[in-house]
Amino acid sequence: MKKITKIALALFIIILIIAFLISYFNFFKPQISFKVNNAVIQVVINEGESFTNNFKITSLGDNQNFKLTTKGLDGLISLSEENFKLEKNEEKTINITFNDSSFKYNPGIYLGKLIIGDNKKEIPIIIEIKTEKVFFVTRLQVNSGLKSVNSGDNIVVPIKIINMVDSSNYNLKLDYFIKNLEGESIFSDSEIVSVNTETQITKTITLPEDINSGNYVFGVVSSLTSDPINYVYTSSYLFNVEKKPFIKDSDYFIVFFSSVIVLILFGILFLVFYLVHERDKLYSTLKKQQKDEIELYKRKIEDKMKSSIKKAKPKEKKVIIRKFKIIKKGLIRKVKNKHKFQLKEFKNLKKKKKKTEIQKKMSEWKNQGFNMAELHKEIKNLPKGGINKEMNNFKKQGFDTSFLKK
Repeated sequence: MKKITKIALALFIIILIIAFLISYFNFFKPQISFKVNNAVIQVVINEGESFTNNFKITSLGDNQNFKLTTKGLDGLISLSEENFKLEKNEEKTINITFNDSSFKYNPGIYLGKLIIGDNKKEIPIIIEIKTEKVFFVTRLQVNSGLKSVNSGDNIVVPIKIINMVDSSNYNLKLDYFIKNLEGESIFSDSEIVSVNTETQITKTITLPEDINSGNYVFGVVSSLTSDPINYVYTSSYLFNVEKKPFIKDSDYFIVFFSSVIVLILFGILFLVFYLVHERDKLYSTLKKQQKDEIELYKRKIEDKMKSSIKKAKPKEKKVIIRKFKIIKKGLIRKVKNKHKFQLKEFKNLKKKKKKTEIQKKMSEWKNQGFNMAELHKEIKNLPKGGINKEMNNFKKQGFDTSFLKK
């Protein structure tokens, strides 16, 4: 029983560890010791323009050093300060300037990110550069549900196109893309749309199943195909891609507690099977013990027979062999009857689930050893008649039969 108690305790500890690990990996997130008032920095500027925006960083820890870096958008943005120190609850306003005065960048959508600390937090940066004069405006009518999607999902983007000049019919080129913040494209497409005063279209895109998790930008750049000035307007929105979850967040607690219950049930089943196995193991041990006893009797009889044959005269050998066959058969029958009694007692104790008593009995039976007196008794006390008569005949003829009584 002590062994079973140890196994049950070990199983309970394993269940607790598994439950803790599930909770840890689903709930624990490294704490960021500061906060930023902007989740994303997104601006729209005209070609050749400069524009300054700002964001605030608030320290949540004591005496922290901050280092700000930008990735991508080289020559297009600059920060008012990149290294500074803040006390707890102290905040700092950082100006970020977007400058296209050198016309280095053509009208379009440009992506990058602001990195605070050693990759502790990344703020996406989206800069849309359009021509100063626009013929058309595109508006992405994206609902909040599209801000976070899973790999393999469909993104459905309704796009409203408005003619800002007149009611004439124009062919408008729309260039679509989906890129990550490093500028790597995972989707691109283009189409020509006929527009007069206003047009509504819908763009549907299926994300790859193997897309990496992270922030992505859907962008559309519109331009007139027939106008040499090539008026350009841009629209974009940021969304986050996550790997398709094994379970939904809303179902987590149900799955978590269901898993714990399953583990407990598994533990109970394990104990039941263990107990059954232990009983079967005891039964197998007893059968082996009995088998060994019979084999020992057989071996001893064979040894005694060989010893007797060596001392016998040639004419006596056949009689000796017949005699020992009868002895062997009778003795094995007695041993098997004893074994039947042991098995009966074993099964009765097993029904009463008295494992300790079973083990005690088996130890007693084993400690009794192999009763070799049975063998000597059979050899010395053969029944009258049959082989004994033949032995007497051999004796009258002068054969020595005294070795059979040894």
